Order: sequence, then structure tokens, then C-alpha cells
Amino acid sequence: MVKMADGKIYIIGVPENGVDELDSGLIKLGVETERIELPDSIAEKTMIPLKKMSRWGAKSFTGKTPVVVNGSGNYHHLTYGICSSIPEQFGYIHFDRHDDLGGATQGYVTMAAFVTPMMFNTSAEDYMMVGSYHDGSKSIGFRSIDDWERRLPGLLEQLPGDVYVSVDLDVLDPEKFYSGYDCGTMQPSQLMSALEMIGEKKVVVGGDICGYIGSSSGRLLEDSKRISLETILKLRDMAYKP
Repeated sequence: MVKMADGKIYIIGVPENGVDELDSGLIKLGVETERIELPDSIAEKTMIPLKKMSRWGAKSFTGKTPVVVNGSGNYHHLTYGICSSIPEQFGYIHFDRHDDLGGATQGYVTMAAFVTPMMFNTSAEDYMMVGSYHDGSKSIGFRSIDDWERRLPGLLEQLPGDVYVSVDLDVLDPEKFYSGYDCGTMQPSQLMSALEMIGEKKVVVGGDICGYIGSSSGRLLEDSKRISLETILKLRDMAYKP
């Protein structure tokens, strides 16, 4: 993958104030950002045709290293479009309280159903999940998250050398992060340590975060914003490391 403007973080222009707050926070930290516009035909719909999402992703991210600030969990399916821009085979790593494997949405992606079609329609070769409902051969469930350090290396071995990492921050303990959704049990320190391990063992070709809903939440605002910024900066450092 061609790496453009080392250290740049892309901000998807979803109609939510959380992304604007994180963009401002990154700029204050001296980080270069670039806005990626989202067509109304995607922003205003809950079910998006696969071809439309793929075209948007390819147009927006081809030739770039996609390190991306997304909106709330309402827009997690934009990850499908972002991953459509990655030409080489990669493994997909999904940190989320929800598996987003979805149900019967053939030909479409939604916020709850984009991981399965990604396996068939992008260069994604395999996936693993951390923090969701499932706890099995491809996942570390939210009830066994304290066992992540023992299990993660084995799961990573099953993936290609190149990986894309998507983090929905509702995977975190609600006492630490407020997303507006039912949350997981992962601690911020566990998330950072898991990302560190991934960065040591794999080549990270891109990543994104979602889940920060902004100051309107009125709860854990400063902690949630800080955690969001720390996570996207960690992904940036993983994707742009020499």
C-alpha cells in the first residue's frame, strides 16, 4: 500500500458532533487531519448497497493509509467501505461489544451487518473479534476478556501478516467510556495493551475508531474524548511505524 503524508488521520464527515470534537482535539495536538466527505445517500440511510459503499471507499481511500475517525456506532458499517480500498490480502480485527455479523441483508451493509460481506467482497482473508458476544475459535468474548493476553497470540497466528484494526469503543467498560450503547467489560489499559501486541506481531495497514458521541452525552465526557484520541493515535503509530 502507498503511504501518503505520514501521520495523517482521516475524519469522516458524518452528521454527528463527536467527529468534529475529535478533529479539533487532534489539531490541538498538532496532528495533520483530512476531512473525507460522506454522500447524503450513505449518511442518511441505514442500509447501503455493497457496490455503493465500495465505490465510496475506493474513491476516498485508494492509495492512502486509512487511519480513520468514524462517528458513533451508527456508522460502523463505513468500515466496509474503508476496507474496500485495501488491495492486498489482510486480516480484519474487530474490537466491539457487538459482532456486526448481521442477519439477512444480502446485497447491503448495515451497522450490525458488515463483517460477513466483507469476507466475501473485499481482500479480507479472515477475521477475529475481541469483546463481542461470541467466545470461540475466532473471538475473545466480553465475558472472558481478562483472558485476552493468553488467547490473543494464537488468534493472531491465524490471520495474514497484514491486518486492519477497527475499534468500536463500546467494547469498553461503561464506567470508563460512554457510547450510548450497551457496553463491554474491557478496560482502556487492556485495549491499549492488546493494540500494542497486534502492532508487534502484525503489519497494520489501516484502522478506525467509532463510538464517541460527543459532549451531548453529558457523561464521562473528558475521559471518553481522551480515550478516543489515545486510541486513534495508537492506531496511527501502528500503521505508520517504519
